[in-house]
Amino acid sequence: MKEKTLRVVQKLTGGNAARNVSFVLAVSVFANAASAELPAWATSMFSEVSTSVTDVLTVVGPVIGVSLVGFTIIRLIKRAARAI
Repeated sequence: MKEKTLRVVQKLTGGNAARNVSFVLAVSVFANAASAELPAWATSMFSEVSTSVTDVLTVVGPVIGVSLVGFTIIRLIKRAARAI
């Protein structure tokens, strides 16, 4: 994984070691700035959206499972009918 990441960085920076260090430093600074604390309204909004997404996935999960099993059974029955 590290080798692949290193190859990507080298490809993006042209293989120059000084550019590699600059690129990694710039990405690190950006990542640090991106992890700054959010305002209270944004935090509450994110938690509400997260709760809503979790609720939807909780409802949709079993439906997808039942549909998948149903389609699999239908395919098996069709295959068995063709074999007869």
